[in-house]
This record gives sequence, C-alpha cells and structure tokens, in this order.
Amino acid sequence: MNQEAIVQGIVCTLPLWGLAFGLDLLEERVPALQDVSKATQRSVLAILGDQRRPLEAIVVCVALGVVAGIGEEWLFRGVLQTSLGDRIGVGPSLGLTSIVFGALHAVTPLYAALASLASLYFGYLYIGVSSSANDLNNLAMPMVCHGFYDVLALLYAHYTVT
Repeated sequence: MNQEAIVQGIVCTLPLWGLAFGLDLLEERVPALQDVSKATQRSVLAILGDQRRPLEAIVVCVALGVVAGIGEEWLFRGVLQTSLGDRIGVGPSLGLTSIVFGALHAVTPLYAALASLASLYFGYLYIGVSSSANDLNNLAMPMVCHGFYDVLALLYAHYTVT
C-alpha cells in the first residue's frame, strides 16, 4: 500500500461524507433515516458504552475501521467481485457484490440500501479509479476509503450518543 493510495482513499471519503451530511439534514423528516441512526447508535453504545472516553473510542474505532476496511474489501472486492467478474463480467459482478454486501449489512431496509450504495462506490474505486496511474484492480484505495469512513462515522456516532 503506497502513500498515494492512502491519500486517494482518504480523499475518496468526501462523497460519502457529503451523502451522510445530506441524509443527516433529512433525518428529522424521514422515519427510515431515524431508524438507521438508532440502529447505529445502539451498536456504538453496545461497543463503547454510554460514557465519553475519547482515547478508548479512538483506539476501538481505529481497530474496527482497519478490520472492516481491509477485511471487507478483501472479501467483497478482492474475492467475490473479482471471481464474479471473471464469470459474468465487471458490471454485473459490481452490482451483485453490492447487493450481497447490502444484504449482509441489513440492520434496517434503508441501512441495507445505503450499504449497497457504498459498496457500489467501493467497487467502482476498485475497478476504475484506484490510482492516478489508473491501476485497475487495486484494493488499497477502497480499503483505505472504507476504513477511514468507518473510523470517522463510528467516532461521530459515539460523540452524538454520549
């Protein structure tokens, strides 16, 4: 994993944060978004408790983000999407992998849909724009993007519930 892929992965979280911010603005008027927030808050409370402990939260959130970023991207992009791509083509494999990813994150129906959308994005990074040198099939950028987003999302959720 080179420095360029790390920087690009971090920068590529910006559209995800734009979407998250937009959804946050709509949350008061959309019960399904409230359900997503409540599910996330319950998970964060179960993992980190109801007391604000910044150092502990940072350590736990970084560990979870690294594990999710590396593990899920290796499994879903490196194994499933690649294997399916060899059999059914790049586009269908991206779609099918994203559906599976969303289904396995189905805390609520909307959460599953949002996870599928994020998976489409991570899969797109994997197959198309993974570096300025246009390296196809580079896992580093989606791993960093996914992991960095998860770290900040978990920290934000912890901050909002404590």
